[in-house]
Amino acid sequence: MDTYLEDIAAQLRSNSPTQIELSTDDAEICDLWQNGDPDVALDHLVTVFNRRGLGTGDVVMLPVHETDHPELTGEYIAYRKDEYGEALHYYDTEGDLDEFIEFEEAARSGLAYRLRFWDRHFDLPDDVELDLIDDRPPYRSEPITAQQALDDEDYTDYVNDTLQFVRTELLRTHEEELDTVVSRGVEVESSGGGKIQSARPRVQGSEISCSVYVPPANSPGQRGRV
Repeated sequence: MDTYLEDIAAQLRSNSPTQIELSTDDAEICDLWQNGDPDVALDHLVTVFNRRGLGTGDVVMLPVHETDHPELTGEYIAYRKDEYGEALHYYDTEGDLDEFIEFEEAARSGLAYRLRFWDRHFDLPDDVELDLIDDRPPYRSEPITAQQALDDEDYTDYVNDTLQFVRTELLRTHEEELDTVVSRGVEVESSGGGKIQSARPRVQGSEISCSVYVPPANSPGQRGRV
């Protein structure tokens, strides 16, 4: 079963995406941020979309959504890492050239505002019916360090966010394996070293069962039910 961001990544790849074009002011500054809005977890987004197939070498395409809705525009923001550091790249319409914002300064930029719905701490609009696994990454403003210990509340939030992210990844893997089992059946290793194909699995609610037939040791040529 696909996940939400896998579906987003697949949509972007299928539509010949182009790099977002903005003026420098629009890319760097955004007046739409609300007081209390968290910074977008850009480091998590880079990791997730890289794993979803949007990374090539040191470049990761970050899908751009509409200003007020998680609908793709067919554009991307290019995350790049080189010997000079990390940055988000866009095409500057005023200077007609590739321009960038330093990564550590981009979390509340105009570019980040067009990525915020991929962060689970920004609620999706009511008209978005999410029937896929929600694999949007958790938000963590700063890493835990020995110099900056967390209080109990922050630590609890961090643990809960991390567990939720792990849960979605495990659930995605489980769904993929389950689809394979249901579509192909189960292969069972026999004592003789060969493989015996089972009957097609039966799915009833949340339970899966199947019958496997192997030759009983005391009756060659007969079939016994396991």
